Amino acid sequence: YFPLGGKGMGTQLTYREGGLLDKSAILEAVCQQEVYVMAWNKLVSKTLVEKNDIQFPEAILHEDIPWSFAMACVMNAMCVVHQTTYFYRKRQDSIMSQSKGKDKSRRDVSSYSAVLLRVLACAKQHNVDEKSFDAFALYLFDTVAHLAFGNKVPWLATYRQIREAYVYPFESMRGDINEIKTYVKLLHWKLPPFLGYVLLAMRYGIKNWKKNNRL
Repeated sequence: YFPLGGKGMGTQLTYREGGLLDKSAILEAVCQQEVYVMAWNKLVSKTLVEKNDIQFPEAILHEDIPWSFAMACVMNAMCVVHQTTYFYRKRQDSIMSQSKGKDKSRRDVSSYSAVLLRVLACAKQHNVDEKSFDAFALYLFDTVAHLAFGNKVPWLATYRQIREAYVYPFESMRGDINEIKTYVKLLHWKLPPFLGYVLLAMRYGIKNWKKNNRL
């Protein structure tokens, strides 16, 4: 795609051009964000959408993320083309630009939280067990945490919901140094939800303090 009316270029596709004929490969490409999760610039089977009752969640932003993930869970084939098929016009009065300040922060936290919870529910429904899904789930979680703690938006209730919906598979870790760093980062998943939330708040508080003091 190509953006019009604003700064910046569209994110480049990293997946090779051609067909993906394996459901696991399709999920892998979506979870690793090698293909666009946006709904536009795609041609999809109407029969597939209706048969699986795949709908866009209402009243949130980024609703195409859970929609695209749900599609990836039921598709058996997908073809990727490396050419501009969509022109994305950025407008000052668009839904993405309407809110500012604290209202925007609360809206973003609420929307991304809803996106993550829907993705987790869909993964459970379709028994998704690809390891790349855990990285995708953590990416969405980190986005929520960064928005919430970075803008001082309380989200303990939502954090509890996420903890009920998802358990990180620590048993899959191999024990190398990178995995140990990841373990420390994800330690809050091991604690009861309230203590996990407090630990997470402390970690982001230190991170934001370092950033503001340029340490």
